[in-house]
Amino acid sequence: NIPRLAHKLGKMPAFIKREKVILSIRTIARAAARFVVIMAAGLGACVTCVNAAGLTPQDFARKPEIDAVLLSPSGNRLAMLMTGSDGRNRLVVMNLPRQQPARVVAGYRTSDILRFGWVNDNRLIYEVADLTNGVVINTNRASTIAVDHDGKNSKQLIAWRPGNDSTGTSIASHVLTGRWRWKRTIDDGSDDVWVYESKFNSRGNWIHNNYARLSTSTGKLGPVPSGLPDHITFLRDAPDGTPAIAIALSEGRQKLYWRPAA
Repeated sequence: NIPRLAHKLGKMPAFIKREKVILSIRTIARAAARFVVIMAAGLGACVTCVNAAGLTPQDFARKPEIDAVLLSPSGNRLAMLMTGSDGRNRLVVMNLPRQQPARVVAGYRTSDILRFGWVNDNRLIYEVADLTNGVVINTNRASTIAVDHDGKNSKQLIAWRPGNDSTGTSIASHVLTGRWRWKRTIDDGSDDVWVYESKFNSRGNWIHNNYARLSTSTGKLGPVPSGLPDHITFLRDAPDGTPAIAIALSEGRQKLYWRPAA
């Protein structure tokens, strides 16, 4: 106890004080040495246990077998991002209660599925991209795609590359370009999702986002919601799928907009 030791030292002659301090330092040093020995022994035991289990440092850095899990709106199906033997994320769906093995509905040799969502109880939407060194996205191999829960009726909705004009033909693709992004699902029972288009000025600075509904079955854009403010950063819809709450950036400040139910 340092306060008590100091109190006692204050009542002792100087030469005794020095001896007491030296003895106290030695006592502390011996205790610290014992602590280090005990910790080293414990760590050694941990390493021994890890080695006995056949684990390596790479095992702790490896991607998880299951990266994300999401129930369908009815709760009858479970969608998961699972890591394959090649290290790539695959979209897997399983019926609940489980009676058959989970089925892979989307997977790619050179790309990973980054995120996904249930459009409705039968259809999913997901984003897939080829990550260079895990950081840089190769936009020529990145897309937003919709697919049924059984892997059928797959449809590319957004290609992240700048343009989608086909070379050697006068027919232009109706797949949306990289200016568009999937925002979120609408959850109104339809096949639609919310998407937005980023708008930039001549200097390349972001101005605002244009929001629209996109059919995951046809790939067509629905009517642009009316009455929405510019520079939207957040959008939440009512149960009927119409925009109800929006947050927009204006003059360096965020403003909250609310539309009462009809």
